[in-house]
Formats: sequence, structure tokens, C-alpha cells
Amino acid sequence: MSKKSVRKKSIVVGVTGQLATGKSTVAAMLADLGAGVINADVLAHRALRPAEGCFQKVVRVFGPEIVTRGQIDRKKLAAIVFNNPSQLKKLEAIIHPVVARETRKQILLLRKAGKLVIVLDVPLLFESGMDQLVDVTIVVKVSKKIQMQRCLRQHHLSREQALQRIRRQWSMTQKVRRADIIVENGGTIQETEKLVKKIWEMINRRYRE
Repeated sequence: MSKKSVRKKSIVVGVTGQLATGKSTVAAMLADLGAGVINADVLAHRALRPAEGCFQKVVRVFGPEIVTRGQIDRKKLAAIVFNNPSQLKKLEAIIHPVVARETRKQILLLRKAGKLVIVLDVPLLFESGMDQLVDVTIVVKVSKKIQMQRCLRQHHLSREQALQRIRRQWSMTQKVRRADIIVENGGTIQETEKLVKKIWEMINRRYRE
């Protein structure tokens, strides 16, 4: 699906970055300004519920030991896939098509609801190919020092666990090269809000044109 065919009655904005750079914070700020937001992580978690089609596939591939009290234990699953790139690719091959399909549905629903700006909050926007669904890409970045501090504080990961997960994503340099807009998110929350508001105004001007 080309970018041109996706954009009809709304503009679709992809927000991404590496772990703990603040992409979901920026997406939430855009939501406060009036955007409709689709969170890929939420859709991925939903896809792992027992009633969903991915559940049986994932259990079949990774074994019944990842199930705790009838639910896929995401910590157990993460321990498997983040230590093994080939296992991670297997999981992504199951999850990514489902998330992309559900994202397309959500875009249509938000269009019908009259949202002029739709934000996709997708950690692996470029890696998964979901950047093909958007008109504008925003990459949120911080210094490596701040990123690691946030990983340890917010995600309760060890330094090694954080580094493992960051290495599984595209480098910040790769993401920035593909970005239409870059948000430097290393300052105060007020500074980020001010920058996001400017971006919001720019996006809406572009839409009206």
C-alpha cells in the first residue's frame, strides 16, 4: 500500500524511536491536541490474548511453558526472544501482520469518526514496514545517557537487558535518516510540549493545503 493511497480524508503520522526515547509521550501529546492515536504495542498485546488467533500459534512455536494461568506470560516470552534473534524473527512473523491488519482497520474507523490527524505509535515503524501506512514520520530521540537512565527507571530493566532490546531495533542514526520530523526529547516536558504543538500546527497546515 503506497503512502498516496492511504491518505484520503486524513493525514496519518507515524511516531517512532528507540526504547525509552519518549515516543508514546509525544503520541499522547498529539492526542491531547486532537489526534486519534493507534498504539501498536496495545494491538500486539491484544493479539496474544487466548481468544485471538495468535495465541495458539505463539504457544505452538515457543512451547506451553510460556503460558501462566491460561495467559501468555510476556516476561517469559521476552526472555526467549530477546536472547535469540532467530526466535524474535519467528515471533515478529506471527505478530506483525496481525498488528498491521488491525492498524488498517483502526485507521478506517478513526477516519469515519472524523479525525483529521491519525497517529500511529509504533516502536518498529520502519523495521516492520508499517511506515508505508503513513504520510509523515516523526522520530523521537534522546541522548544515549538519558535513554539508558529511562530504561532502568521506567522499564525496570537491567543495563544488559536494556542494551539487548535496543540492539534489536534499528539504530537511531538509521531511524533519523528516514524521519520527516525529529523530536529532541531530552529537555523538560514543557519544552517537548512546545515543540509538539509546533509540529501539530505544521501538520495541520500541510493537511489543509
